Amino acid sequence: MSSYIHAWFDGTLPNISNNPSPANDTSRDTTYLSIVPSSQTVEYGETFSIIVHLDPGEPIIGVQIDLSFNPSLVQVVSVVKADPVWFFFPPVINNTVGEIHGAAVVLFGMNVSTPINCFQITFTAQSIDGTSSLILHNVIVTDQNAEPIIPIINNGEVIVESPINLPPMFESPSPVNGSVNQP
Repeated sequence: MSSYIHAWFDGTLPNISNNPSPANDTSRDTTYLSIVPSSQTVEYGETFSIIVHLDPGEPIIGVQIDLSFNPSLVQVVSVVKADPVWFFFPPVINNTVGEIHGAAVVLFGMNVSTPINCFQITFTAQSIDGTSSLILHNVIVTDQNAEPIIPIINNGEVIVESPINLPPMFESPSPVNGSVNQP
């Protein structure tokens, strides 16, 4: 399956950098793509967000992701760019199968070499207890030479729990069965 970013970057962009690094440069550091927070606990019906965060080890011009989740536990409300510097290509969201496909952010004519947020994904928790993994896959991170690089991926999870319900209190100051008015 052809990727959106790779197809866009195959010789179609203007000069991205005045000083591109050679493809065989071994001094480059590792690039990380992480879900932040890596774990969170939410209650039924709660709306919450995660960030897909890029920590580049070299200059980067684009990021494309797919993300899988458990649709019986969470549903996607929206996916947006998390920093205004990016040009955003919206994904296809399928809440039936639990998949975000083809979310992409790109920089035209420049690159980023410091940590930056790529996507903000907003979910709503469903009414079932459980843990949904948030799995980034089909990831393409593109360096300043329009070449794909392989990042270290840090996936996440969301724990959905029912709201805490306290036991009912007796309504009457003196219960008929002789018990004490305590939970």
